[in-house]
Amino acid sequence: DVTNPRLIPDSKVEPVYPGLMRAAGLEGHVILQAVVDETGKVGQLSVLSAEPEDQPDMVAAAIEAVQQWRYQPATRKGRPVPVFFAIYVDYSLGGRGDVSSP
Repeated sequence: DVTNPRLIPDSKVEPVYPGLMRAAGLEGHVILQAVVDETGKVGQLSVLSAEPEDQPDMVAAAIEAVQQWRYQPATRKGRPVPVFFAIYVDYSLGGRGDVSSP
């Protein structure tokens, strides 16, 4: 059994909502695949999907924010282990980017 990593709330940097998207009234999301290593650092980020696809600033902002986050690492048999997991970054005009992950 492997436990999920847990985000350390004080480390959560909110992603920037790109100004051009906001001005155009666009909403969207980015789904990233990440590895949280044994120390709780985020690494090996890759983009699984982004909608709309033609918003590189949205993707870059999501990646920049998530790279700064720190987690309590996942554990297996009480020992820290690296894990892959998905992070969903939502951009809605009702507020700032919202993020969810296990």
